[in-house]
Amino acid sequence: MSSTSFTITSTQFSIFAGLPIFIFGVIGNLINIGVLFSSLSNSCSFLLFVASFFNIIALSAGLLPRVLAIGFGIDPSLTNLICCNTTTRCSSTNPGLVFYGNYFVRPVLLSILPGTILGISGWLTYRNITSITRIQIRSTFQRSFTSMILLQIFTVVIPIIPFATMNIYQVITSSMTKSSYRIAQETLVLDISNIILYISYASNFYVYLISASSYRRDFMRLVLFCYG
Repeated sequence: MSSTSFTITSTQFSIFAGLPIFIFGVIGNLINIGVLFSSLSNSCSFLLFVASFFNIIALSAGLLPRVLAIGFGIDPSLTNLICCNTTTRCSSTNPGLVFYGNYFVRPVLLSILPGTILGISGWLTYRNITSITRIQIRSTFQRSFTSMILLQIFTVVIPIIPFATMNIYQVITSSMTKSSYRIAQETLVLDISNIILYISYASNFYVYLISASSYRRDFMRLVLFCYG
């Protein structure tokens, strides 16, 4: 497989995987905002409501520029500093910034930290719910919320693993001399892992719809309200 083939594969993956993730992710988060709007008095609903806005921002500022750059040759980072930072494709003459990006932002801030925080938060939430239910019978909300949290952890942590692994690998091998063929291979894997990462920002609506019966009822109310 030639270096050109790796580039073509990366382009096709960006178009046929990255673009659907962006489209369905934005649509899902918008629906999520509509469903949760009526229950903002509930603290859990409010947090999920706010998270949906941040998910749309992440998809728009992170995934979309990457899809445009890799899939269509349109690079917003040339004129947009935010896109430049989120796609991590910018070059810098400042060695301090390069070191900061390579050894902290990508391997720690964008890789290890999010999964660790979510895993700990989810475990504490689950433990709190199960401790409550030892005393009282589990309600439908508790069962739904537990399933939702566990599935949410899965859909966030799993996409982070290849992204984190690749970034840590790049840090470890940064001082090695690599052939152009190996660089092309690593670039392909990095591009794919970067796009897969955004599944965690795009999947929340579908996770809630699958795992929470109370959410499905609210969703159907929204559908009936819009088309009734």
